Amino acid sequence: MKINTKIRYGIRTMIEVALHDQSEGLLQKEIAQKQNLSDKYLDHIISSLKEGDLLKNIKGKRSGYILTREADKITMFDIIHAFESELLSLQCFDDEDVCKKQDVCASREFWYNLNEHIDLYLKDVSLKTMMERQSELDDKEIIDCPV
Repeated sequence: MKINTKIRYGIRTMIEVALHDQSEGLLQKEIAQKQNLSDKYLDHIISSLKEGDLLKNIKGKRSGYILTREADKITMFDIIHAFESELLSLQCFDDEDVCKKQDVCASREFWYNLNEHIDLYLKDVSLKTMMERQSELDDKEIIDCPV
């Protein structure tokens, strides 16, 4: 299992938007600047997050991005699945005709159970939790950094 950069930056983008005042939108160029991303690459990430019904544009003078719902109602599972339908993918999961031993295979059962544990963990961690942790780390960075 390898987590691609779109997922990693998708999570960071969602945290960035969640930390921002939701009455105003956070501009894409601000997200790109804060996360050291190119606007072009961020376009793909934001597109997936919008298709996943996690971000939306607000209309008006500052047409930036806001969350589609409260941060405590968005999970890491939601964000990851905006990019990948399955985090752990095995042929014997995806195509039952691949293996004739699927009902008597301890290995397949192990991978299936691991996938279930991962999904449960991802569903248990909210964007709000990640946002709060990022705020703590940002505060620590300010305190630890000499002026």
